[in-house]
Amino acid sequence: MYGVPPLSLICTALLCNHAPEVVAQAADALPLLPLATKAALLAILRRLLCAEQTAALADVAAASLADSFRVLDLSGCSLSDAGLRALAQRCGSLRELDVRCCANVTRALHCRCARERQQL
Repeated sequence: MYGVPPLSLICTALLCNHAPEVVAQAADALPLLPLATKAALLAILRRLLCAEQTAALADVAAASLADSFRVLDLSGCSLSDAGLRALAQRCGSLRELDVRCCANVTRALHCRCARERQQL
């Protein structure tokens, strides 16, 4: 009646169940994942990163997974200034980014991003 789930769904579920380990050990391969898998991993990681406050993991995850997105909400996660810079460098298609309440992103970088956005 329900049939066998597609292999892509099984793989995505497996990756999401082990999201922190996947990011920590396979960051170089993450940009190669399909967009739907990246979105699922980012959603899971965002919840974890809001709770754990691990800036290094947030930085790697954001820079490795967000390269294909035009809109990204990372509000409240533990992204740092270094992670935000890496995200800006790697994500040329990004047009909207929400980093409100990211305690590790300094006010100075918020202001700089706002100035650069106005120049576009």
